[in-house]
Amino acid sequence: MQYTFFEDFFKLRVNEGVSEVSEKKSNYEFGNLVLIDKLSKYGFGNLELFNLPYYLVEILDDTMYNAEIRLGNHVVLSFRDRLIVNDKTKMGCSPDLTCFTRMINGKNTKYTFKDNERQLVEVERKLKAIPGKRLDSHFHGKYVAMDLETRVVNGKMMPYCISIFNGESTFAFYLSDFDNEAELIKTSITRLFRAEFDKQNVYIHNFSYFDGILMLTYITDLAANVDIIMRENSIINVKAYFYTTDNAGVQTKRHINFRDSYNLLPSSLRKLAKSFGVSDKGIFPYAFINENNDINYIGPIPDYKYFDKATVTIEEYNEYKTNFKDKLYNIKEETIKYCNQDVVTLHEVIHIFSKYIFDKFNINIHNTPTISSLAFAIFRSNFLDGKLVKIPIILGEMYKELKLSYYGGAVDVYKPYGENLYEYDVNSLYPYVMKEFEMPVGQPIYFEGNLNLVTEFYSDYYSEIENRKNIEEENLYLDRYLEKSKIQDIKKVKNSINESVKLKPNLKNPFVFFYFIKI
Repeated sequence: MQYTFFEDFFKLRVNEGVSEVSEKKSNYEFGNLVLIDKLSKYGFGNLELFNLPYYLVEILDDTMYNAEIRLGNHVVLSFRDRLIVNDKTKMGCSPDLTCFTRMINGKNTKYTFKDNERQLVEVERKLKAIPGKRLDSHFHGKYVAMDLETRVVNGKMMPYCISIFNGESTFAFYLSDFDNEAELIKTSITRLFRAEFDKQNVYIHNFSYFDGILMLTYITDLAANVDIIMRENSIINVKAYFYTTDNAGVQTKRHINFRDSYNLLPSSLRKLAKSFGVSDKGIFPYAFINENNDINYIGPIPDYKYFDKATVTIEEYNEYKTNFKDKLYNIKEETIKYCNQDVVTLHEVIHIFSKYIFDKFNINIHNTPTISSLAFAIFRSNFLDGKLVKIPIILGEMYKELKLSYYGGAVDVYKPYGENLYEYDVNSLYPYVMKEFEMPVGQPIYFEGNLNLVTEFYSDYYSEIENRKNIEEENLYLDRYLEKSKIQDIKKVKNSINESVKLKPNLKNPFVFFYFIKI
């Protein structure tokens, strides 16, 4: 049985704008188009059990028909066939009505037939679009800064001082006031499990790595329950739930979020203090506490060699030294002072940054745990018009396939030699391309079958071979593209393409990257 375009043998008659087949065919036959028991093969479902009493056909013009298969008043299947008249796809169609496309209603699927055989299937993937975001109406300025000072004990980093600053008061916890490091950490965390800190963020610089790993065990032990968000083995957010009890004995469930301020402000705290013009974090003899391991040391100020020479100059050390001209150096007092200054500095930096972002974009940074999520929130709220532009959310296997099409990475030179060389570097290339060139949008299309029939794929991407001067370069590009597309029989596809057209990259129409090829 043929799979062909509608032909005159239907003996159509017009009835209220819809043409009805007056000569009924057999139950398993739809004119000269489709065998019902073959429909499921082409994504139409299993229709063998249906007794189909009539067919409706609407003639739109000489090349296009709408068709319905009905069972009583129920439409079992509807689709549109369009005859391929102008042979732009190199199909070599003869004028015998055997070349046509078929659109199945409700399936976003387009089939292309040649000589009654299915050659190509194109499926438009209906994906959800990136939604817009409302602007924040009120500035949220309540949060907590926290810091840990550590020392090396038997090869392990252990905390010996913890400070907390809520914007008004500092709270310091020192190891000599506790039985062990575990009690020190637990007490500092418990201090945060209060109603006054409900729904606030606790920022710790570099919490994603060492500090977070150190504290996570104690947070999970003390909290009622914990939700953790991680990415690539680093901590993005730890939401710790806890209960408070009022004077009437009523319990209320609350939570705080532990976050890494480095994810929002990826720089050292010393550099951030300088950039934002806030109070400096001060200096401290880290190496001294690690070498002596005496957290209760009282004596002469440690030598300059115990300070970080990369960040502390000898002039800064000598100025710092004058503070102890008439008194002994108390390591506990200096540690608490240094740790307290760190949390105050961090709090000030976050305040200035959050105020700047809110004033400029009406976005609270405390709702976005990373600088990338903050940028995305600003884009969605200030620049994305969801009514005009639909950017699909691509996930799963489709995302993995598209990701393969991105080029770039590190360049290694193992034998650095050359003559008359010019060295070039490009700053911010990705942002430049995103700003100056069109980017792919809209719903992606998956296609399976004969690559040469995808006319959209070649619309702005081909030229005749004889007009190309550098065939080797074209072949190299084609090899890389086909390998990235995971086409199994690359040689077969190349031969097919070389018969008529050559692939030519053209950045003016990047929509090609939304096609998926399966041979």
